[in-house]
Amino acid sequence: VPDISNAFYANIIKGIEKATRENDQSIIVCNSDENIKMEEEYVQLLAQKQVMGLIIASVGGNPEVFKQYRQHELPIVFIDNLPQIKDNYDYVAIDNYKASYKLAEHLIEQGYRKFALITGPLNQSTALERQEGFIKCLEDNSIEINKKLIASGEFKLESGYSIMSKWLKQIEIEKPLALFAANNFIAYGAIKAINEAGLKIPEYVAVVCFDAVDVTGLIIPQITSVNQPAFEIGTIAAN
Repeated sequence: VPDISNAFYANIIKGIEKATRENDQSIIVCNSDENIKMEEEYVQLLAQKQVMGLIIASVGGNPEVFKQYRQHELPIVFIDNLPQIKDNYDYVAIDNYKASYKLAEHLIEQGYRKFALITGPLNQSTALERQEGFIKCLEDNSIEINKKLIASGEFKLESGYSIMSKWLKQIEIEKPLALFAANNFIAYGAIKAINEAGLKIPEYVAVVCFDAVDVTGLIIPQITSVNQPAFEIGTIAAN
């Protein structure tokens, strides 16, 4: 997985573990930290350990790496993100395009007409599909988006924080603005920057994202979010 500290991936791992234990198998978990080189090293390591199968949320590395091991009959199931490969692979994920389209639709229904977008690396299908779905909804509703307020970073808190901070310092932003963050950590970073600038949410900037799961109900303001069925994604992949 790209980030074991993210609750989304932690819950996927729990789902995988449940399915494997029920079938008298065990799991080895590797954290690539959104690093392509680390991902490739871990794939090689797991293949050397002769694992029975590989479940991977790829960070968009060299697809030939997976092809190489598939030829050695290592079963591979992708979750969350699909590399840019031509072959057919098993893949377990939500419809990111449709989900992002619906998030944009929700904001439009709330009366928003000015939008910003922060997504992850565009060599990852998750980031690309979420951007495309969101922008398509705006186009279908004849809403123009300021290209200066579209940015691609990493699926990390630091990315959301740095991009939002830069925007608030350099760009004249008309309020109210609606920010679409492609995952929860990007959203948390952006919210930190907004708060540090002394701006109110959602009065100045509304924020929507993926997987901002608040099990306590204590986070204020609450974030409108598409919450993926992470546990089920894990069990389906393992099965």
